Amino acid sequence: QTIMTQRSYSVNFNIAASGLLDDDGDGEHEDKNGDDQEENFKGMLKGIFKHLVVVPELSEALKAKGFVHWVEVWDLSITVVIFLLAYYLPWILVFCTWDELPAFHRLLETIMSLVFTVDMFLQFFIAYALPNSQLSHGPWQKDPWKIMSHYMGFESSFGWFWLDLLSVAPFWMR
Repeated sequence: QTIMTQRSYSVNFNIAASGLLDDDGDGEHEDKNGDDQEENFKGMLKGIFKHLVVVPELSEALKAKGFVHWVEVWDLSITVVIFLLAYYLPWILVFCTWDELPAFHRLLETIMSLVFTVDMFLQFFIAYALPNSQLSHGPWQKDPWKIMSHYMGFESSFGWFWLDLLSVAPFWMR
């Protein structure tokens, strides 16, 4: 039973495999116009970011036993905070100013802004299911640059980053 506990822990934090490969996938870097140092630096950054990519999936056996991935728990927590904010924010905007807020309400607002900031940061590293696949069965987009450009909306018409930024920026400016 101890072995199963250790195995489920490692599966819950499923980190994508990585390597320092160039675009061709052969691991060999060509010297182009003296940009070898810049290419090596980009390759090193890509390798580091690949280690940080989280693939939010579990094996079918663990799902059957009731395990859930921590990303699913995080998403549920964010949903709860959004509902709390949907009730709380209009009340604050109508009846109080920032200076009139009790210390507990200031703490609550600070915690909510920190949670949304952490969520915004995490979205840069959570792999997403490719469009032609089933959500829970992959294949997953694990390339960190494609995840970042997808979140920022560079490869599609809309990226959630900008809406997240607009929702968190007023809290940062206080």
